[in-house]
Amino acid sequence: MAEYTWTNGACSVALDMRELEKLIKEEPARAARIIKATAFQVEAEAKSRAPVDTGALKNSIYSNLYGQSGLARMALQAQRKTVVMRRRASKRVRARAQRWADKRYIPLPQPGSVYEAIVGPSVNYAIYLEFGTFRMAAKPYLKPAVEAARAQYAERWKELFV
Repeated sequence: MAEYTWTNGACSVALDMRELEKLIKEEPARAARIIKATAFQVEAEAKSRAPVDTGALKNSIYSNLYGQSGLARMALQAQRKTVVMRRRASKRVRARAQRWADKRYIPLPQPGSVYEAIVGPSVNYAIYLEFGTFRMAAKPYLKPAVEAARAQYAERWKELFV
């Protein structure tokens, strides 16, 4: 709300900034909810579109949100442990399985701010399925998932500022 006053030919304006300050304080939390909802939507869509042979790719897709690096790390460790614990064999075989799991599962990078989320698979062969190779056609699952969530993402941001 603005209030105008004229004195000696000069105009002075007084602005009530309480509503704007309230929006600025609430905005990061509301934006974080939008980012989180969209990240989980992309993750679910990517899992539904992922090609399945053994299910490792589908199970490796996860979201990495700002401030939740511990959860992503725990998910990656659980995947590695699952691979290793499936083996009912000697220590040597389990050690080899652990080395194989460490090569196969790679962690996602950490987001830099609340306005960022990273969604993707942690298996090392995922890029070959997404984009293909010279011997294999592409089987995209992540890019179509992002495209499917794009419209709702824009709508969520419009709701934030309306």
